[in-house]
Amino acid sequence: MTGKLTRGRAGDVQPLGEPVARQTAREGPNGADRPEDCLPRVLCAAGLNPGLKFGSLEEQLLLLARAFRQQGSTFVPLFDSPLRGRTLAAYESEGLASEWLDLHTYRLGTLRRLLRVIDEHAIQIVHWSFYHPLNAYVWSLTVARPFLTHYLTDHNSRPASLSSRRRRAPRALKGVLLKRYHRIVCVSEFVADSLRREGLAEQLTTCAHFVNTERFGPDAAVREQVRGELRADSEFVLLLVAHLIPEKGGEVLLRALPELPPRIQAWIVGDGPDADRLRGLAEELGLSKQVRFLGNQDEVQRYMQAADCLICPSLWQEAAGLVNIEALACGLPVVASRIGGIPEIVEHGRTGFLFESGRSDQLAAALRNLLDEPELREEMGRAARAVALERYSAERRIPEYLDLYRSMDPEQHHVQ
Repeated sequence: MTGKLTRGRAGDVQPLGEPVARQTAREGPNGADRPEDCLPRVLCAAGLNPGLKFGSLEEQLLLLARAFRQQGSTFVPLFDSPLRGRTLAAYESEGLASEWLDLHTYRLGTLRRLLRVIDEHAIQIVHWSFYHPLNAYVWSLTVARPFLTHYLTDHNSRPASLSSRRRRAPRALKGVLLKRYHRIVCVSEFVADSLRREGLAEQLTTCAHFVNTERFGPDAAVREQVRGELRADSEFVLLLVAHLIPEKGGEVLLRALPELPPRIQAWIVGDGPDADRLRGLAEELGLSKQVRFLGNQDEVQRYMQAADCLICPSLWQEAAGLVNIEALACGLPVVASRIGGIPEIVEHGRTGFLFESGRSDQLAAALRNLLDEPELREEMGRAARAVALERYSAERRIPEYLDLYRSMDPEQHHVQ
């Protein structure tokens, strides 16, 4: 395979102030001119642990790396830990380079290794994803490699409400910090609108998530197998997939269940600091036989293919909610909070239902509609799949991402 998958070890590096010589982005391997719209060489610093799962975000980076290679350029994912399991197998099978460095803590030795990665791959854009805008590595690179262009993706969910006093000071500071980035990529119009209110309109671009609609798709055989394993042959299955923190609204789902018929099962995929409290609440509400806590799962699509609908009961303003897109691709109606970027994904009455955040009674009412009207449920499932293919497939979205990188000022393609 190409590239090394175990970066971050000690080794010789270029001095901080002396980048290695490289070709310009307009030159081919032999110095020949390349088209003006060529793709720059990108390092995507993604604060993700690919050893935990091969999720849609990890797969997005793989698919972008493949697309860059097909276009004659380079896109290198930089994870915060080594590849393992399915993620490692996927990258190896494609022969794609990746790197890893833990950039969550600032260390001079890590900076030196980051500079080595940038120089070895002749990087022109560093795209930061899942890192705070106040990133010491960005400021260090401004000095050590001033020719680099920096992008930032804002995936951040927002609190449901903030006092005006708390909002004003951070907004002014954040506005100053974000000016360092040539482009701020927003995963929803909700995020873009939030940043426009901070005076950052000129830097903003909205690029929605995409998923592998072949991996995330209806599968009758998997449905039968998983429902058999979990003894849910005839039950109506609700699925919650989340990192279990209070903001994800697991309690809202549990409090809706007593208002519904007992033949409903709830599968909760995920783990987190709120897990024990939710287990205790389920027992307190007499739901132990209806609720299955399944923990973290490597192949979450199997549970989507086996469920009857997805629940996304968020209490905070989700930036987008990638899990909703995955569920649509699997042909699942989605019942979700009307908050943040979720209404951009879930169309009320067509691909699912929206309810007011925190209202377990409204959630119960929406679920009762799906339970009582199987034809409506099937119609919504078909519409969900169609919307996913039309709006959120890799084929639909990858060209937009490539254009995002091509939009860099041609003068900034030049590498010293």
